Amino acid sequence: MESYNTLVIPPTDSLAPATREAIARMAGSGVRVIVLRDPVLPPIPGLDVRAAGGLVMDLSELPGLVGTVIPQAVRLRTPNPAILCARHLHPEAACCWFLVNTSAAHAAAEAALDRSGSARLWDPATGSVSEPVRYSAGDWLPMELGPYAGIFVTLEGA
Repeated sequence: MESYNTLVIPPTDSLAPATREAIARMAGSGVRVIVLRDPVLPPIPGLDVRAAGGLVMDLSELPGLVGTVIPQAVRLRTPNPAILCARHLHPEAACCWFLVNTSAAHAAAEAALDRSGSARLWDPATGSVSEPVRYSAGDWLPMELGPYAGIFVTLEGA
């Protein structure tokens, strides 16, 4: 089983009890939990990640946090201020980008990353992971982002 040091929960107004319990166990074992909250939705009942050192942040807070992390880490073919990006460089040479659509509208995007490697797209809301494709730095990588949705792009061998 893979291990994670961060779990990002996209905006939702409910989670099944078993899911809340699993998140609490992960937080208790040292996983950093970040809950992205849509201000129009009520808080998730029974989920308190702050007690375990986690964060709860409104989507409106993301531009100030994410947009300044590494602004040149990714380029969008068509600039879209609603799509924000952050990059994590793993010490063992894996890279991960998180792109998030902060608007209520669907967004199609083509992103150019600053590294090369074997790329996969991971949808944190559904858990689906694409088949790996060879990616060269600067090529355009197409992706679809639903309203208030995010996607992880991982590169191995970067």
